[in-house]
Amino acid sequence: MTLPLATASAGTMADPIKVIEITGEGIDTAIQLASDKDKARFNVVFSEVSWLAGQRSVTSSPAPDRLGPKYTLVILTDGKATDTYDLYPQAAGGPRAFRPDTQPDGRKVGAGWFYGRLSMPTTLINVGVPLTGVPGDPGINAGRGGGADVAPTTSDSPDLAQVLGDWTKFTGLNSALIIIVAMGIFVLAFVLRKQGR
Repeated sequence: MTLPLATASAGTMADPIKVIEITGEGIDTAIQLASDKDKARFNVVFSEVSWLAGQRSVTSSPAPDRLGPKYTLVILTDGKATDTYDLYPQAAGGPRAFRPDTQPDGRKVGAGWFYGRLSMPTTLINVGVPLTGVPGDPGINAGRGGGADVAPTTSDSPDLAQVLGDWTKFTGLNSALIIIVAMGIFVLAFVLRKQGR
């Protein structure tokens, strides 16, 4: 006697439905992207912030007048808000992201500032964020929220002094560590050589 096969859905849990909500300057009604209904656009926007979850802050807080428009991105899982990030796609020196220390579900993660991906402005435009001066991808969202119809405008030149300052701090610490290790090896070699005599 042959037993009937169990259905594929029996005993399995459905993947949680994630939703991204974007609010901010020029957005009257929150933009919503659901992982089950708008998977492609959800994944593109999610990739702009998902890597920030476990990272440590890499830059100091920029001057408020150099940040440009702010857009808050909230991630909901099965209807419950779990993560939030503030995005500044037109900050001087390149896109920035801020992770608040308290997340919507009550977790404490440590506040942090990050350099955002260069793709951030275009990604946001392509889902309806009304940025100006950034070309969108007409294949995803022609003309909406700027899209391909936006005329370029002048923007601030990159804040090279701050970028170089952060880089100098990073390389300076590495150089100091290398010098200390080299000096330690030299002293150890000198002591061993003296003991060998």
